[in-house]
Parts: sequence; structure tokens; C-alpha cells
Amino acid sequence: MKKIKKKMLKPLLTVIDFFFLGYFHLTRMLVYVLPARVLYAMYAGLGYAFYYMMPGGRKRAYNVISQAMPEVTDPERIRRIARKSAGELFKSMLDLAMFARHGDRMAREVTIEGLDDVDKLLEGGSGGICLAAHIGGWAIAMALMSRQGYLGIPIVMNPSSTLTPRLIRTVIDFADSIGASKGYILTGDDAIRKSRELVEQGGILVITVDVVGREIVEMFGRPAALASGAGHFAFETKAPVVPGFVLRGKDPYKFHVVFRERVDYSFTGDRDTDVHNIQQLAVEAIERQIRLTPEQWTQWGALGRWWSRAEELEKRAKEGKK
Repeated sequence: MKKIKKKMLKPLLTVIDFFFLGYFHLTRMLVYVLPARVLYAMYAGLGYAFYYMMPGGRKRAYNVISQAMPEVTDPERIRRIARKSAGELFKSMLDLAMFARHGDRMAREVTIEGLDDVDKLLEGGSGGICLAAHIGGWAIAMALMSRQGYLGIPIVMNPSSTLTPRLIRTVIDFADSIGASKGYILTGDDAIRKSRELVEQGGILVITVDVVGREIVEMFGRPAALASGAGHFAFETKAPVVPGFVLRGKDPYKFHVVFRERVDYSFTGDRDTDVHNIQQLAVEAIERQIRLTPEQWTQWGALGRWWSRAEELEKRAKEGKK
């Protein structure tokens, strides 16, 4: 039975890959045909439809948000956060296509807060690390900043290790072609060395923190299993770290980039300790922003799985010690 399921899974994933690839190319075409407000309403609507079509998913999202933010006691507010978060999933791909069509206007109308923190990051010609999260206009963060003269290079999941390699490769190359990044570093592709060289040459390394992994840190009051990239790259480069987020405005052309206070940490020299502690500080930084703009975070549906994975990893670790 397991062999049959595995045989069925591969063609299914191929179909999903091609489906979303077609969706991406359709999006690129639609930005030349339909007004921006209509498009964003349509794509938010797709997210809402996805949300309402999955009653089990709605219940899980409600429970996760309720547990993560107990201070939000209004049930309708919780449902609104979950619904709008689902809409953000679809808007993020639209953002890239919109920037390809309206990049000059979006760059003119962007507002930026905390740029002094970035300038301090780059003092003396050294580079730094920008912590990012899947909030608001995260897909065009580097595109907006490159128009302001700040070039960043992201650490990107290697397409070959994802479930939709064709889609991911196409999106990465498209983002690179429209100036949404100045190249990229793929995970597993000598990423440590390339990142260290980038920072030494005065570049900005951009790392997304809210990604599943095996490092157990506390997030929203519970252990969560996340990727430890931020901790490892900060340890390797010893570069200063600043959180940065792109918040969506009501006008589809307007975004607000905000940089928060630098994440300060004194290195002990022990890799495991430093990686864990830096990762915890990074998660705390993005959690503070999520609490301010919970409707714009796309990962509520994943948070529960991160909690569950942390429980599994902790259970295995305890069993291994027996």
C-alpha cells in the first residue's frame, strides 16, 4: 500500500507543480489587463474561497491563533485574521507580477521606517544580515529596497528540495530578472562560504526565519521546530542582524518597509549554543511584528505543524536517551 501511495504521489506533485506554474504565468498576464484593485480583490477572494472550502483547516487556524494570541478574545477578530492570512498567500505571487508592471510607481510610493538601522548595519563597509518573514509584501522586499540603493541577496530554498521545483525555479529567476534581488544563494549550494564572502564584501544577506526545520525554539509560548539558518549564518559571519518587514497598505501600490532594532547577541564561541540563542532572538523579533500585523502573516496554517513537529523531535530525543 505504501509503495502504491508513493507511486501516486509523484505524478500528483507534478500536476500541482504545473498547475501553480500556469497560475503564475496567468498572473503575469493579468497585470497588463486588469486594474490593480480588481486584481488584488480577486486574489484575496481566491484565498477566502480556499479558506471556506476547508472546514477542518478553518478550525485548526482558529485554534492555533486562539492559542498563540490569547489576548485576542473576539471570535470574529480571530476568524478575520485567519481569513485574511489565507488571502495573503495568493497576493504574494501577485506582488511580483505587479512589480514587473508597476515597479517604478511602487518604488516611488513606498515609505520606509528605521533606515538608520540599516545604515548603521553597513557602517565601515562591512555587510550585515536582514531577518525577514512571510509578512505582507515579503516577495518584493528586495525589489523595493534595491530601488532605494540597498541591494540584498536572499538565501533561497533549493528548488530541487521542494515539492514544486519548476514553480520555485521559475519564480526565483523571474524575481531576479525584474530586480527583486541581486542574485541569490541556494541552500545546500556552498551557502555558508558564499554568505560569508557576501558579508565580507559589504553585502546584505536576507534570511527568512519562519520556515520549518529541526531547531526547537519558543514561538508564541510553545516549542516550535524551525530552520536554523539565521543562527548558523550569523554565527559564521559574525555580522550584525536587523529585522525588516514589508507591510501592505490599503492602496495596492503602497507598501511600508519597517526595520526594527538590531538583534544584539554576545557570542560564546560554542556553535550549538550560539546558533540556538540567535535563532531564538530572531524568532522573538518576527513574533513581535506578527502580533502587530497578524492578518498579513501567511504562516498561521503552518504554526500548528511547527508546534507538533517540535513535540515529535523532543519525544524522539527523550527516547534516544533511554
